[in-house]
Amino acid sequence: MINNNLMKQRKQLMLLITFLLVFFVGSSQQNFQGKVIYKVAMENLDYSFIEKDSTKSMDVKDMTISILKNIKEAKAILKFTASESLFEPIIEMKKEGIEGINLTAILAGKGNFYVNNSLKEYLYQKDFMGDLFLVAHQPIKWQLSQEEKQIGNYTCYKATTIKTFENRRGTFEREITAWYTPQIPVNFGPMEYNGLPGLILELTQVKLTFSAIKIELNTKEEIIIKKPTKGKKVTEAVFKKITKEAASSIFGGN
Repeated sequence: MINNNLMKQRKQLMLLITFLLVFFVGSSQQNFQGKVIYKVAMENLDYSFIEKDSTKSMDVKDMTISILKNIKEAKAILKFTASESLFEPIIEMKKEGIEGINLTAILAGKGNFYVNNSLKEYLYQKDFMGDLFLVAHQPIKWQLSQEEKQIGNYTCYKATTIKTFENRRGTFEREITAWYTPQIPVNFGPMEYNGLPGLILELTQVKLTFSAIKIELNTKEEIIIKKPTKGKKVTEAVFKKITKEAASSIFGGN
């Protein structure tokens, strides 16, 4: 029992020392930069509920199931400096018809996510129904854990947060899981998920998983982060209201 407590205390101490080193080193690395390629995949899909939906015609059901069965992986890139980052999808050539619908890419966030730590700016630039919006996000509140795992050459730690989703069926809370490494001293990650004491190498949002497949640190070519400036500036709450009203007008108020 005593040995277990000592091991736990040592582990906590090492974790604290690692975090402190990350912040001290990170604050001095003004020229630190890099980029990460993420593979985006949807896992454990269950479309049996579509077959049981009596409100949809057989044609609509068949089309929906066909899209889900042909889901493909997508890719996205995160570019960062010591204080800024930009996350955006890697656009691939579209095919015609149903085969050209990449649901994974759509759910992965078709738009640009920008973070500026110095100015405390968190922006999401998105085209919605022909209109361009610049959505201001709030920082993510994380719950840190001592649970760890190895991803490639990096020791990663687990963190979770709760996100609220809304659709026609109602409002739902889902847990988001991130695995970050203090060995890369930046607090960035996929989409709007950032603010951890290390780069996020893996993140799961419901059935959508982002996995780092290529990491380049201190690249020879200077990485320039361009802040998105075009679009109507709105808060996250206002943008949710706009999308909800649009969905109601298309599908009805129920």
